[in-house]
Amino acid sequence: MVLPRKGPSRVHFVFSIRHMQKQRNPQKKKHLLVKKLAKEGYTDIYSSEPSKFIYLGNAGFVCGVNPTYLQELFGKLDGFYKLHSFRHKSYAFVEFKTVEDGKRAYELYDSKLIQPPIYLIFARYLPEIEAAPKAIIPKGLSVIPEFVSPEIEEILLKFLNENEDKFVDMKNRSVLHFGYEFDYDSNSAFKKCDDIPSVFTQLIESMQPYFDTYYPDQVTVNRYRPGQSIPMHVDTHSAFEEPILSLSLQSSINLDYTHCANPTVSTEIPLPRRSLLVMKGESRYCWRHGIRPRASDIGADGELVPREERYSITFRKIRTKPCECPFIEYCDWNRNGITAIPSNNESAKQVEKTYVQQVYEDIAEHFSQTRHSKWNAVANFLNSLPDGSVVLDAGCGNGKYLTTNTDKFYMGFDTCHNLLKVANTKGEVMNGSLFEIPIKNSVCDAVICIAVIHHFSTVERRKAAIAEISRVLSPGGKALITVWSIDQKTDGEMSAYAKMRSNKEPTEMKQENNAKLMIHDGTDFTNCDMLVPWQRSRDGAQFFRYYHLFYKDELDKLVESFDDLTVTDSSYEQGNFIVIFQKN
Repeated sequence: MVLPRKGPSRVHFVFSIRHMQKQRNPQKKKHLLVKKLAKEGYTDIYSSEPSKFIYLGNAGFVCGVNPTYLQELFGKLDGFYKLHSFRHKSYAFVEFKTVEDGKRAYELYDSKLIQPPIYLIFARYLPEIEAAPKAIIPKGLSVIPEFVSPEIEEILLKFLNENEDKFVDMKNRSVLHFGYEFDYDSNSAFKKCDDIPSVFTQLIESMQPYFDTYYPDQVTVNRYRPGQSIPMHVDTHSAFEEPILSLSLQSSINLDYTHCANPTVSTEIPLPRRSLLVMKGESRYCWRHGIRPRASDIGADGELVPREERYSITFRKIRTKPCECPFIEYCDWNRNGITAIPSNNESAKQVEKTYVQQVYEDIAEHFSQTRHSKWNAVANFLNSLPDGSVVLDAGCGNGKYLTTNTDKFYMGFDTCHNLLKVANTKGEVMNGSLFEIPIKNSVCDAVICIAVIHHFSTVERRKAAIAEISRVLSPGGKALITVWSIDQKTDGEMSAYAKMRSNKEPTEMKQENNAKLMIHDGTDFTNCDMLVPWQRSRDGAQFFRYYHLFYKDELDKLVESFDDLTVTDSSYEQGNFIVIFQKN
């Protein structure tokens, strides 16, 4: 029999102990916070006497503290006047009506078990916080304030209230469709439903300048209660034309935007009440948008803006022909196989030409600047080779492993002309391909092939590359191959790539077609064959490189499929599988 647990759980107890340990010296923490404020220019803000202004350390939006929590914490106290939160700061300020009110709040909460630890400091005044950096506006996005008058809004709300019983409840909102019913499983809308009512058709007439050449035939009404949300998503390319328009009624909202290929590029776009959102071009096709589940937002002036019940009316045109948007990599439509996972040698050659060879030519200068450090496994392998060994770097890139060390002879080759220009300054190089290595049979004592074979897009081509490495190896010669792992955290070790992306929130972008190359969004790899973004530093241009991500032992089995090759070592380093093998 399992007896019921009495009192707090062990987990809660451990958390409380750790929390109290952090709170043992709050004065030291407060001293550091005052110094931090001084560095921002507020050298005289600290007050040793009670004040109606209280600084709240470790309570900013960037610390994960929801302003709603602070509002509830202090708003229930007598004399509370206003909370001042800042989207780009690690702190907030709370203002009371009188000094006595502030003193009571300080005594109530100072050094108490508030989760997370919030540090209270009296302030002499409320500082003028500099405005946040100018918000990133996705290209093609625009917001037209006061698009409808309060009178028109009232007419629209009356219609929606009269049709309240027709709304269908979903997990985080309620929906109502006209023209065509949206299918949330297939992300399409081809099933006819109630005609678009006249109250909306009149509204569409006023929107016509934003629709360019077509007339919308599908309307979705979303009703949000305070705190409700919608997951990050992209309106399916193949389902709808552009632009997409959405009218906000009855309450304002902050809409989140995150670039599909780079989660580090994100922003919040305020949508005021009665405003019209217009999404076209990049903002419509390349950015996810959604609403966070919270009861309030932070306005431009830093004040908390409570959410009220809100309606959004979205107007779209059903797409009846293949999508022809210029954002091919982001598109879910089969663009004549351009971004399909290769199924034969010809399609593989085309993918590798577009998403490997040409990309490296375009990014060579920037890529070379990022490739200097050498992997431990590769260095150990090279150091283990006997003096006088002939070493070939197959796919040498910028030549970082080439050396003038006289105890071994190093040479390399690559298909990228611009990288070879750099490598040529470091050692002996030549132009060549892993499918036709420009060297005679059995002349190399060792071969290294670093981060190359994962760019080949079929099993047959990956095996062909290994066969060529075997051909140039002398009997008893050894080779080392590295490839990216689909799991960047194998055996508890987090790769540098995974660490760089560890603070990015995963999104809900679905793969509509398993045969299509999906864009890696910077979080976890979800498919073996993906397009990984690269952003060039000098101009911000974006490129996509094809990768085949390997499962554990997949590379070992490829090598072992050759009768004359034997795997002698298999390891994992920095998100890569490393296999060493010997030619019999």
